Amino acid sequence: MLTGPIQPSPRERRVDRSDVAYTLWEQAARSNPVELPWRKMASFDAGDVRDLLSGARSVVAAGLSVEQLGHVVSNLKPGMRGYWVGPVAAESDRSLVQALGRASDRIAARLGYELPADWIVVDGGRAGALFVGPPGEPRRWVIPLEPDLARSLFEASRVLWWRHTRREGLPDAGGTFAFRPPLQSPFPDPGTATPLPAGRLLFDQALPDLAPDADFRVTPDGGSPGRAAVVLMPPSGASFSIAKQVAASGGRVVWTDCGLPRLTVSRQRLVMDLVSGPIGLQLEWDVGVAVDLFHRLGKICDAPAWSFHGKRRLRDVSGPAWIEGASGPAPVSAEERIDLGDVQSSLAEFETTAPATLPPPAPLSRVALYAWQTVPATVPQGAAKAQIIRQWTAVDEWTRRGVSVLQARLSTMEGEERGFMGRLKGWLRGQDDVQRERERLRDALAEIGEQPPSQRGDAQETVARLVDEAGKLQKLLLRAHHEHQAAEDRAEEAEQRRAFEARVALAAAELASKRQALVAIEAQEAGAEAACHDAEAAVVNRTQALRAARSAMTAEERDQAETRLSELRALLQALDSTHKGNAPKEERKPLTTEIARLEQQLAAAKRALATLDKWSPPMTDLVAESAALSKARAEREALRKARAPLSSEITRLERAASEEFQLRAGARLPAMDPLDVGAAPQVPGEAPPELGELFEHQGRRYLAVRTWEQVRRAERVAGRLRAELVAFPLSTK
Repeated sequence: MLTGPIQPSPRERRVDRSDVAYTLWEQAARSNPVELPWRKMASFDAGDVRDLLSGARSVVAAGLSVEQLGHVVSNLKPGMRGYWVGPVAAESDRSLVQALGRASDRIAARLGYELPADWIVVDGGRAGALFVGPPGEPRRWVIPLEPDLARSLFEASRVLWWRHTRREGLPDAGGTFAFRPPLQSPFPDPGTATPLPAGRLLFDQALPDLAPDADFRVTPDGGSPGRAAVVLMPPSGASFSIAKQVAASGGRVVWTDCGLPRLTVSRQRLVMDLVSGPIGLQLEWDVGVAVDLFHRLGKICDAPAWSFHGKRRLRDVSGPAWIEGASGPAPVSAEERIDLGDVQSSLAEFETTAPATLPPPAPLSRVALYAWQTVPATVPQGAAKAQIIRQWTAVDEWTRRGVSVLQARLSTMEGEERGFMGRLKGWLRGQDDVQRERERLRDALAEIGEQPPSQRGDAQETVARLVDEAGKLQKLLLRAHHEHQAAEDRAEEAEQRRAFEARVALAAAELASKRQALVAIEAQEAGAEAACHDAEAAVVNRTQALRAARSAMTAEERDQAETRLSELRALLQALDSTHKGNAPKEERKPLTTEIARLEQQLAAAKRALATLDKWSPPMTDLVAESAALSKARAEREALRKARAPLSSEITRLERAASEEFQLRAGARLPAMDPLDVGAAPQVPGEAPPELGELFEHQGRRYLAVRTWEQVRRAERVAGRLRAELVAFPLSTK
């Protein structure tokens, strides 16, 4: 039997999921090391390049990093010739272009497609080295090349050089090295497929599958691998469909990052597919290398980093797993706690209540531990106290608030009177009656507020009496407000009359002074106006005199030019007559030049005379007159500016001195807030509960209790009130 406070009870249920199976990739805690028959790229340095090029007559390089290409260039001895094929993007590397320019007498360079691998081949295929790695990643391995493979890459380089490059490093006429359109090929176009001694070079074609029943296939790009006993492909969300197909056909799918490109291995063949854009380069090694790599890959796959399983139980998974549909790998958890929150229960079924449904756990959880808290039924959210409780509460609250409001208004009334009594004592009337009524109201309100109506036998009479006293206080407030406003109006009128008489007297005195100042300024302004007129006449007279002098001088220049022009024209005519129209050029030129100059001078003089009435002399000829005019105008403007505000002030003072007294309405007292204690609530006719608290929600009643012991005793009370028995909300414990 439950005892004590009614409160939530925690519960749990364990679900074993160890036998749940998923399609997944599983990561191993430890994997076998990657040991391949080739050197790692990090160990290949300048000394290795020097050894490879030792004794060579020619070298062909493809791709390579800037550092590796630098090693090749620095090891080109006198008599050696180098060729390099790189990607078009290398043209933007200014330091690389400059280095190739300095070595252009030893190495030729062309740019084309991005290559799927890098290589160095000497003497047309005598030896070489191939640098490979996963597609789109740095090169990881250095593979020494046997003659067939070296010749294959030499042939591939030759096809790329002549047919698949777009830029060639060439110096211009001035010797400046830069990449330009390449020279034309002297060889016929081999087409899109070129057979090689140990493979093939294709463009815009898929490489053939040379080992349909391979033992191992490495597909680092996640593409379709084809049939194989073991497929190495990296785990990803997109790899599941391919991995399931391989597993369904009996093959294993694993992954360890070996740093290899796409390749196929069997006991007899090793085929490497190097693809980048339109380039497809397929190379095949001899059986000895194939067997060696077969065993090495077998050892790696004995304990790979990742293994794919078509179906695998959680109890068998030991490391992180990537299940189908997930965004990535995650560890398997031994137990997942799933908090289901609160489960509501009635008080009668509290000990047997459980969740209706259980949500699915995280996929990689071996055990799901569901936890919840059984919560007893409580007063519904939004429930309010029962109407009978609210009615009694409303009566008590209304009475308390009403008494408080009326008492506060009485206190406010007394405070306001103290604020203006000293200032308006001579203007107030009937103040003694107001004070006596206020004292009576204070005593009546103290009596009403001694005890709430719910605890009195005369609740109805108490409510009615409070309403009556509120009405009497309202009348008293209106009377006091009216008397206060009347006293304020009488005091305001007396103050306005005193201020008006003082203002008119001050304006009359200021007006006489301002008029005398205006007479003096007007006399000065008349003198300044006459001075401006004289200065303007002086400027006009001086301008006319300068125009007359300019006219006489220009007329004299015109007459002189016309006389001299007539003389020169006569001389030119006489010269032409003497030589019968064939006068020497050296004799005619001085005359014609002078005639042209005089004609221009004569035209300028005529134009000056025609526009003389519009001509104005330069200001340097009117310095004294202009200065006198500017001074006179400035003095006149200063007097005008001084007169304008004085005239405006005189006008204002005239209006002020002749003003008649007008009583302005004084400030009105703020409107008195209505005294409202609200309508008196109805006194309820039903008794409250003897135990617990009664609430209502959506037409139903709830009787709330706090302990299991109260549950048994409250059943009768709940029955009388037709209420459901519940606990209090947890926040009210």
